[in-house]
Amino acid sequence: SLHPTFTFQIAFTLARQRRQKMERFIVSLIVSTGVLSNADLYCDYPRQISVCYKTSVIDEKILCRGFGSCVGSYLKSTSSQVLCSGHESCREAKDIRSATSIWCTGDHACEMTDGSIIASRGVKCAGPGSCAQVKGDIIAMGLLGSDHHVECIGYYSCWRVQGTIQAADDIICSATGSCVRVNPMKAGNQVVVSGAFGAAHSTITRAPGGVECNSHQSCYDAEIRVEGPIWLNSNLSGAYAILDGSDVECGGKRSCYWARIDAAEDLLITGQQAAANAQIIAYGNIEAYGWEALLNAFILIGEGMDTDVHLYGFYTGHSLTIFCDDGYGDVECNVYCHGITSCYATTIEYADSIDNVNISPSDCLENEGQLSDEGVWCPHLVERVADPAQVIADLMRIWGLDRAISQGNELVQFEEIFTPQSMLQIEAPAPENPTNLMATQ
Repeated sequence: SLHPTFTFQIAFTLARQRRQKMERFIVSLIVSTGVLSNADLYCDYPRQISVCYKTSVIDEKILCRGFGSCVGSYLKSTSSQVLCSGHESCREAKDIRSATSIWCTGDHACEMTDGSIIASRGVKCAGPGSCAQVKGDIIAMGLLGSDHHVECIGYYSCWRVQGTIQAADDIICSATGSCVRVNPMKAGNQVVVSGAFGAAHSTITRAPGGVECNSHQSCYDAEIRVEGPIWLNSNLSGAYAILDGSDVECGGKRSCYWARIDAAEDLLITGQQAAANAQIIAYGNIEAYGWEALLNAFILIGEGMDTDVHLYGFYTGHSLTIFCDDGYGDVECNVYCHGITSCYATTIEYADSIDNVNISPSDCLENEGQLSDEGVWCPHLVERVADPAQVIADLMRIWGLDRAISQGNELVQFEEIFTPQSMLQIEAPAPENPTNLMATQ
């Protein structure tokens, strides 16, 4: 009788041969008809061994589970999911499309896809390096509120996507470096960045529900121009960034350090040195609480907007400059020094007349740069000779905050541009060489 181990090896070999025979039959249908219906396709063998290697795979459900399975192929699921769970599975795919969802969960799965990754519901890039350096777009279509997200939750998973990341609902970047250098990202609701360096050096141009940068340097040197609010909640989370939103909140230590901020409504600064060295256009009210929160910062008053600046914390406005003129002389600039040292070494610049500048305590107009009768340090007052309108225009251009040249805030109607029906009507390309492909199996 045969040794049990040898018997098992024979059985395993026969099973593998039967499976390969079945895969050859499946791919022959794909090559001859371009479509396969009423069956799920399992691609479990690695690279060249698999019949799913560098071909066109059209099926109801596609599961690429082997090492390097479905590499270089065109993948389209007509009614279910595309799952790329094997190591480097679906890498360098020509295109990946699904009528429901696409999950790239293997290490480097879907990496360097030559085309786009488009699903009518959600896209999940969970493996390390999965979906990185995709040459086209990553799109989760559908309607707002449908939970159709793009989730980049693997380590550097959507790093350097060369096209656009778009989602009908949220874009979630929750791992380290998960959305680094993506230009641009557009969400129907929110963009949530929870991983360290998650969206560093990236551009976000649509997020009506707001942008959250919740981890260390998560939106470092990013360009965020959205119609919703922006929250910077961690250390250096928005440092050196362009922040153009309805409301901006700098809550972490140095969260808006050296940032360029254009807050259409209100700006709240609560972290230690949170907006130090920042350059700010104020179209609404500003409240600052943290220690040296506005150290060496510069605030411009937006055109035609009366502005209240409230300084509460310990040396909050140290070396802060407030330019209290919109260039047309028709706004009021109100500065409130709530703490003893809140306005210490603060400078208020004005043009032509000081009549539009109001300071609390009220006797600070007579005690500039000194202690008021209430024992509060008063800001310095400086008249600027240069044309204020030209000063503002020059600074906004230098800071990159000129709204006339801004390319952000455009809206994309996903349901009109991409629908499951139009997506699935796209014809699949033929295999590179069907005859040789079958001969090698």
